Parts: sequence; C-alpha cells; structure tokens
Amino acid sequence: MNTNINIRLKPTLLLQLEQKKKTLNLDTEAVISKALEDYFYFDRINALREEMKFKATELGFVTEEDIFNAIS
Repeated sequence: MNTNINIRLKPTLLLQLEQKKKTLNLDTEAVISKALEDYFYFDRINALREEMKFKATELGFVTEEDIFNAIS
C-alpha cells in the first residue's frame, strides 16, 4: 500500500531535486523513493560497521586498512 506524504523542502534542496529529476528523466516520487532507499541502505551499512568495530578491535584490527591488509 502506498501512502502520500507532504514535506517542506528548503529552496536549495528543491532545486537539487528538480535538477536530478531532469538528469535522470524520472518523476519526483521516483527520485525521492530512490534517495530514501539509498539513505536507509547506507544507514544500515554504517550501523553494521559500528557493531563490527568492537569485534574487530578484539581481534587486533584497529583500522580498516588493517582489515584490508589482512585479506589481501
């Protein structure tokens, strides 16, 4: 089920939305839906990264470069 919402946008954000719609040849709904999907995806990735930080530290990995070096 789809739900309609009303939001207020700053003029600069509205301009960016309009430009992106034209660039991608999509309607407003598609651009906003894609933006929200991307936001929630990256938010989840960042949450998982934070959860794994503790475990990685326990295993002796201090930086992401340490992990990269260990697997390459």
